[in-house]
Amino acid sequence: MIKFKKLLAVSEHGYTESVLGIETLGGILTAIVESGTKIPHSTSQVFSTAEDNQPIVSVRILQGPLRKKSYNSDLLAKDCELMGEFELSKINPAPRGVPQIEVFFDIKENGYVHVRAVDKSTGKSQHITLDEGKIISNDNTENDGTSSGSVGTGFFVDDKGHVITNYHVVKISRNKTKILYDHEEIETKLIAYDEVLDLALLKAKIKNKHYVKFSNKSPQKAQSILVAGYPYGKMISDDLKITSGIINSLKGFQNNTSMLQIDATINPGNSGGPIVDKSNGTLVGVATMKLSKDFTKKVFGEESENTNYGIKASQVKDFLEANDVKYNQSNNKFKIKELESSTVFVFSKSRKN
Repeated sequence: MIKFKKLLAVSEHGYTESVLGIETLGGILTAIVESGTKIPHSTSQVFSTAEDNQPIVSVRILQGPLRKKSYNSDLLAKDCELMGEFELSKINPAPRGVPQIEVFFDIKENGYVHVRAVDKSTGKSQHITLDEGKIISNDNTENDGTSSGSVGTGFFVDDKGHVITNYHVVKISRNKTKILYDHEEIETKLIAYDEVLDLALLKAKIKNKHYVKFSNKSPQKAQSILVAGYPYGKMISDDLKITSGIINSLKGFQNNTSMLQIDATINPGNSGGPIVDKSNGTLVGVATMKLSKDFTKKVFGEESENTNYGIKASQVKDFLEANDVKYNQSNNKFKIKELESSTVFVFSKSRKN
């Protein structure tokens, strides 16, 4: 899920107050719904691929800044609000410009937006609805201030360059993802992913010395933990940040037993970072999401404070075993330096339509 900062901007008389469209080649907002459009409104536009034999297109829905008049010049995607995104996959191999991908926008009276993309040659489709029901925030839309893409955190699970992170961090770019290790940008390969668990396994061609080990004990309520990561990418600093807290609950959002709730701070860029036991440094979970303050303020009348979630280490074990990656267990005391060496900054550039 993705957190939407607000619904489509609509005037009191039922007209859109900003342009709405998708990001296309060159990081440009291509308008599909102009500002001043009366709603409800439905429209569509046909796009194509930018590369030969391109199997996937990423549909990134953007809302431009509020203006009263139409736009006379191109808007850059980085200057717009990302309202949501999805992928249309399994496009038949063809030269660039040949596939016909029709993108439909259906705007309801309440400002909710339904976006659907259809491959006209196969009939395959994918869609997303932008509404206030998206109450969980996966912080994968932040960047380091230099490019369009996503950033997050990952960590080594062995000494062979295998890195665990959140799938939503690498979903847009997949094999264009890099890690920052020992002050060098290292390319990675996406080995496997589980979209339901939000886990991804990357492989870098390096021999790392330190990695996060697993505990043979189950997590406990009130267990002291540390969360390592790169909140807000490199906009604040490139130094690893470590916050402390406890496990509040052994269930995640909506009683999800594959997750746990923690009170340690998770900010944009922390996604995919390790949650470890404070005493021995063994893996407790993987930072993944936080409860939206906008949602809790609307429902309960006040903003939530540090209601964050992680994927349990047991799920990571199963994920690694299913992909033939061995892990190590240990309950020895650890040094913060080892956690720093095991945790990496993950960043990527998004594919263009």
